[in-house]
Amino acid sequence: MTVCIAALINWAYPDKQIGRAVIAVADRMLTSGDVEYEPPQLKIAFLRKRFVALVAGDIATHSEALTFTQRSLAGEPNDDVEAVAELYAKALRGIRRQRAIQIWFWNPSASIKTLSLRSRGECFRNLSMI
Repeated sequence: MTVCIAALINWAYPDKQIGRAVIAVADRMLTSGDVEYEPPQLKIAFLRKRFVALVAGDIATHSEALTFTQRSLAGEPNDDVEAVAELYAKALRGIRRQRAIQIWFWNPSASIKTLSLRSRGECFRNLSMI
């Protein structure tokens, strides 16, 4: 189980200003089957100077989504929290969608436009649900 916690606090900055700050903590334990270990990799990702993401779940999926998000942000200095969160969510949806297609519908001779939803008993009626 991953532990991620965060708290919003008032903070005294070096210039004597009082402002908001977030304290974020996450464990490093990864589990694969029955094996648990703590790699040096953090479950906290630094997206911008003032933005961090805490991740839980499939670390490979999150790593791919974080890489996409960080590369996208490098070209566009966006400091809108909602826009950055949506960019990360979009990356996660895209990765999960592609993996679902590969698992349930993949036919090497077909393109995504020609996939038959009936090929696996119509488990999804619409790819946009993924």
